[in-house]
Amino acid sequence: MRKSLLVALLAALIAVLVYSRMHPDALLDFGESLRAFASKITNGRISAPDALSEPVKNEPERQKFFPVTPQNITEIPVNTTVNFDHKSRREIYEIRKGFVEQSLFKGQNYEPAEAVLGQIEDGYPWITLGYTFRTFFNGKRDGDSEESRFINNPSALVMFNFVRVNIQTKFEAGDNLYLLPESIRYYKDENTVKITYNFQEFFDSIPDEDKGESLFQLEGLNARDFGFQWAYVYQSKNVYFAENTVNYGVRRFKNFIHLGMSTGIPRNNGSPRQPEFDFKINELPAYIKLKLWRKKPESENDEADIKAELHFNKSENSVRTCGNQKMLNDIDAYIDTAKFDEKYGNNKVDMYILKARILDDLGKYEYAVKTLRSIESEYVQEGQKNIDFYVLLGFSYEESEDIENAKKCYVKAAQAGSKYAQERLTELERR
Repeated sequence: MRKSLLVALLAALIAVLVYSRMHPDALLDFGESLRAFASKITNGRISAPDALSEPVKNEPERQKFFPVTPQNITEIPVNTTVNFDHKSRREIYEIRKGFVEQSLFKGQNYEPAEAVLGQIEDGYPWITLGYTFRTFFNGKRDGDSEESRFINNPSALVMFNFVRVNIQTKFEAGDNLYLLPESIRYYKDENTVKITYNFQEFFDSIPDEDKGESLFQLEGLNARDFGFQWAYVYQSKNVYFAENTVNYGVRRFKNFIHLGMSTGIPRNNGSPRQPEFDFKINELPAYIKLKLWRKKPESENDEADIKAELHFNKSENSVRTCGNQKMLNDIDAYIDTAKFDEKYGNNKVDMYILKARILDDLGKYEYAVKTLRSIESEYVQEGQKNIDFYVLLGFSYEESEDIENAKKCYVKAAQAGSKYAQERLTELERR
């Protein structure tokens, strides 16, 4: 046996020497490849064999998910809310998977956790954003689904919700400024997801005497869906936590979506109520910083699997946005008191037009539509003003995704001679 092996090795060596004399470069290439391979092994750059890299069988597949980004800071788009009424669980799962593929967790063969989303019932309506404010919305039951802000923004591992809040009726809850983040960013060096809210307008809408009593709750539906179910607040500013809450020790997110009866009729909505995640905001700016773990840590001092921060900003980051918001507030004050001067023009109708343009600039397209429709009968006339009005209204409709009404407006503007309106109409017809 040994003799046969030695003969085989000797034959192989002779073959290599003969081949190297005929092709000297080949042996050099082989040597370089061998040295490169050895270098990779020494530097730890060779992946473990498949058998060693498989996840532990007892752990859910989703728990191996972890943000991967080539840059230090990754900007993640904030997705708007939508209406989920009467959709099937399968449809919701596909929507969720689509947003996950645009998130920090893309490319990980994601499947929704059954404990979190598996209780969604086919064909039922969902609780709406407006219903959250039923105290002055008179139980508004139509509109975007409240849970869509979580499902559509999976990278926002922890968000917030309302428990008890008194809002002045002058504040229009439908603009979602207080419900959706202004930005979501992942900081690789800190292994932290930062969720930032522009909280000024909402906070100002709470009467001063009620600010200290308004109660909010941390929502960890996304964190739990990706396996990060344990949380601890390790730092905060201008935020009050009662005793026995997540600020005093590690607590577990139990969030899930199911068919509930909180509105009096069966609707898909989030549960449960978790007082251990309650907090109050004393003043702005405020923030909450959390550690998140897949498995319960031995101590809150343990290194986190990932961290999440919620920032409640005092004012808009953009100077332009801040200036527009101030101008919008000024215009509202002028319109409410019927006082006009040369600052914005002395014509009330023109001020409504200016208000609509600012609303568009702020991304509040639905309110721009309402503003323009309220003066349509007064403003529309022959000539250029007719074109300007219907182009502006068409744009507002288009951006608010009401394509049919956008087309109607562009038709009117095109009939009055607008080439731009004709181009937009042609583009919309192609869709």
